[in-house]
Amino acid sequence: MLAVDYQLEIRIDRPADLDSVVAFFERSAYAPEPVDERTIALTPPEALDLPLARRELEIYLRILGRVHPGVAATLAA
Repeated sequence: MLAVDYQLEIRIDRPADLDSVVAFFERSAYAPEPVDERTIALTPPEALDLPLARRELEIYLRILGRVHPGVAATLAA
């Protein structure tokens, strides 16, 4: 397996939701690491192309919104 040389970040609208979002991504293949009260860095599980990883995270974020209504997070640029 190839090593991943990048991380993606998501921004959370409300700092109070940080723990819920971290817990959600801990159940995924992405390794979440809080950066600050509104930002989480995510390391892909394998050497995915960056565009593919971004698309996959967009799907996870839609699922997050359904699992945790009212929790809003977006993929950082």
